[in-house]
Amino acid sequence: MGFEISRQFTLDFTDTDWEGAIVTMRGAPISIVLEMSTCDLQREAELLAQHLVSWNLEMNGEPVPLPVTAEEVFARLEAPAKNLIIVEWMRASRGISAPLDRRSNGGELLPEVENVELSIPMETS
Repeated sequence: MGFEISRQFTLDFTDTDWEGAIVTMRGAPISIVLEMSTCDLQREAELLAQHLVSWNLEMNGEPVPLPVTAEEVFARLEAPAKNLIIVEWMRASRGISAPLDRRSNGGELLPEVENVELSIPMETS
């Protein structure tokens, strides 16, 4: 019996507007990861639909059916939602762990790090 290499990922939407959503995607092979960085919106939606396994999305209390075509992706998802799913799917497919905290500090140094040189002993015995 061989080793099954197809993987599925339950995407992590912690600290986003989609916290609580459960979306499961098939892992993307390297060729798809590379293609996703250069493809147009139509192809992006096609690839999303092809790799989508399940989700728990609802609208007005009713389950939203899984899209199986690009047109259905466009009809069922707002652009920010589609983009968030794709970002998390690509992150998972590349093997990048989700960050502990997605909030950005705008590149500012943390207060405890700003004066780190003050805490380094300079004298030797």
